[in-house]
Amino acid sequence: MHNRTTNSATLLATDNRPFLYLTDRSIPGIVLVTAALFFLMAWIVLRKADSLAWNTSPPYLHFFFLGAGFLLLETKAVTELALLFGGTWIVNSVVIATFLVMALVANAVAGSSRLSVAAMYGILMALLIADVWFPYSAINALSTGAKLLVGGGWAALPVFFSGVVFSTSLQRFGRPAEVLGVNLFGAVLGGLLENAVMIGGTPILKGLALGMYIASALALSRSRSQVAS
Repeated sequence: MHNRTTNSATLLATDNRPFLYLTDRSIPGIVLVTAALFFLMAWIVLRKADSLAWNTSPPYLHFFFLGAGFLLLETKAVTELALLFGGTWIVNSVVIATFLVMALVANAVAGSSRLSVAAMYGILMALLIADVWFPYSAINALSTGAKLLVGGGWAALPVFFSGVVFSTSLQRFGRPAEVLGVNLFGAVLGGLLENAVMIGGTPILKGLALGMYIASALALSRSRSQVAS
């Protein structure tokens, strides 16, 4: 499907921007207002539940950006797999199932072996960059089972390496209640940033996810430097 315009104001839906009811590259005002209110409510709820011991120290920022990156990965997967299975409950089921499996496997691997976090970050970022050229359209010609295995597996593969980073960092840092609260709040930010897909399409989700993971890696590096000094 190629980008075409019917006039100066209306854009046709494309594979990278499959929105049938948006006439231009913008986020509706009601969405922005709702997103801001949701962000504020999440902050209030987490603070009142004593689940958000927030500060701007590098360890907390590390987990915060990991949460944001995870939600962006999920939205990216839903948007891309909709090209293979259509925008139905099947897509959500495939994404949730594969993400949960990858997260469980990552937790088991991190608990049973010592892996280099730097190597996990390197592979994760390489996968996000390689995804720009991944041929989803070619997979569409495969059988349903093959599409589930190849498409779903590829979309969820970054979650494994992200999960290893999270589990390994949690083992080292401890304070699970605080970490999970900060990580959840980061996921709220990722959920808000996913609205940028209305402007830049699926590619912008890949860029934002990559940016969040780079930020989390830098925060972790700074945290280790402070400990070492």
